[in-house]
Amino acid sequence: MKKLLLAGAFMLMASVAANAQFMTSSSTGNGLKTSTVSNLSADLPSQYGSIKFTYSPVNTVMKVDDDKETEDGMNALGFGWTNANIISGTPAYFEYGLGVKWMFEKDTEKVYGEKYTTRTDFITMKLPVGLACRINIPNTKVTLVPAAGFDFLLHLSGQSTVKYDGEKESTNLFGDDSDFRRFNIDWHIGGKIVFDNCFFIGAEYEGPVRPLYKEDDTKMYFSMANLSIGLEF
Repeated sequence: MKKLLLAGAFMLMASVAANAQFMTSSSTGNGLKTSTVSNLSADLPSQYGSIKFTYSPVNTVMKVDDDKETEDGMNALGFGWTNANIISGTPAYFEYGLGVKWMFEKDTEKVYGEKYTTRTDFITMKLPVGLACRINIPNTKVTLVPAAGFDFLLHLSGQSTVKYDGEKESTNLFGDDSDFRRFNIDWHIGGKIVFDNCFFIGAEYEGPVRPLYKEDDTKMYFSMANLSIGLEF
């Protein structure tokens, strides 16, 4: 279902771009442009940049064969920069950027009366690429920007620390013998609302192209909703 949503988003934006290109080249029989046909990119910037801060509630999904278990409780904070260049004659943009995300979770439980506290942290660098489409709302200073694409991930660090009975044990999740993947790929779909070509709020869903962890029939991955605020320039 998630892959169908992603494919559908790209097909939609490709269709918008193709239709816009067709409309800009349409003409009447006497060689004049029709009054109802206009260049959809005429009032759009040819290039823009943005910075954003994100908060993400994260789901941890564990699959063993056909059984799947989802746990919440992990959160993430992030910061990112994006640059976008218009695809000539269309309202579509090619986007690329760079970001960093810190995911963290703290869980406490009792086992046979003993208190165990587990702290898990991931620091990840993101290189997002994708397509976006700018739609100006008439007679307002509001712009809608749906977008979809891929995130190429480099997990800089991942650590799990367990404290119990005055002791502390730490595990490097990306150690030499680990089945966690330091390099990975996610996909995203969502959008943002831009006010006066400056301030924006956004939301997107991010899911895995492949699992973060895989051993035999066991897989683990993250899925999350990225909520953002930021500025365009």
